Amino acid sequence: MGVKKLLYVAGIGLLLTACGETGAPQSTASTAPDSSVSSPAPVAQPFKALVLKGSGSRLTNQFELPEGDYKVSWTIHAVGGECCPNLIADMVGADKTNLVASSDPSGSTLFQSAGGFFRIQTDASGTAWVITIERI
Repeated sequence: MGVKKLLYVAGIGLLLTACGETGAPQSTASTAPDSSVSSPAPVAQPFKALVLKGSGSRLTNQFELPEGDYKVSWTIHAVGGECCPNLIADMVGADKTNLVASSDPSGSTLFQSAGGFFRIQTDASGTAWVITIERI
């Protein structure tokens, strides 16, 4: 019986050594995040053309333009018996930038965005208009 008791005590000693003082098994796995594995960067969604339609003087709903160059096109036509359609349109964000002041039935201009939220303010009495914003 002395040998069995000695093996039992030796086994208990090994178990205590493996478990540490608390009796709970010690894990060698780290709970710290692994810095060698990186999360993929979020992918920016491509800007889709924005088409705004209206008539007369309006302030459009707010929209976002990422940083970049944009082609702003317009078409206009008279409504309500008006003889001469015209359009004045400003891009309103942190600053106000005139986009168009014209009686031409259509045209386009360049708008350079630093990125942000904008609205278009129109002055177009008796005029129906369509303004399209496309990234170039």
